[in-house]
Amino acid sequence: ADSALERTRLVGSPVAAGLIDVVLRLEAERPVEVVERRLEHRIDGVYEFRGPGGPRRVEVRGIADRIDLLADGTFRIFDYKTTAPGTPLQIAVYAICAAARLRGYRGRDWTLAEAAYIAFRGDRSVIPLARPGEIEATLLDAEATIATIADAIEAGAFPPRPRARSLCATCAYAGVCRKDYVDADIAAPAV
Repeated sequence: ADSALERTRLVGSPVAAGLIDVVLRLEAERPVEVVERRLEHRIDGVYEFRGPGGPRRVEVRGIADRIDLLADGTFRIFDYKTTAPGTPLQIAVYAICAAARLRGYRGRDWTLAEAAYIAFRGDRSVIPLARPGEIEATLLDAEATIATIADAIEAGAFPPRPRARSLCATCAYAGVCRKDYVDADIAAPAV
C-alpha cells in the first residue's frame, strides 16, 4: 500500500522533486571532481576533542553514510536522514573523526569542505552543518560539547534525556535505562 508513496518520494512527482533529484542536483552543483567515494564508512575509534578543560580522548562508534574525497584535497561528508535532524552534533562529530582518520591518506591531509544532512522528508532536503566560513567555529563548538558530555558521563552525571520518548521503544538500552526516574518536565538539553 505504501509502494506508490515511496516511489513518489524516490522519483518525485509533477509537484515535488524526488530524492534522486536531490542527490543528482547535489552532485551537479559541486564542480570539484570526486576522486574517491566511501559509502557507509566506519569511523570507530578513539579521537581527541578540544574541550573547555583541554583535550579529551573519547571513544566514538559510528558509520558515516557518505564521504567524498575531492581532487583539491578536501572532503565532504553526508548523512542521510528520514526526517530533519534536531541538532548538527552528529554530522559534526563524523566530520571531525573523518578528518582525523583521513590524515595522511594518499599522502595528504584532507580538509573538510562541506558537511550536511540529506533529509528524505521535511521542508529542506539538504541541511548543512554550517554556513560557509562558519564551519571551523561550528566544529570547535561540537568538540567542546562532546568533551563536556564525556566529562559529565565520567563524573556519573548522565540522566537519560531522550529528545522524544518514542525513541525509547527502539533503544537497545531500554531494559537498563533509568528514564523512569527522570522528571520529563525538567528542562535540560537532550543528549
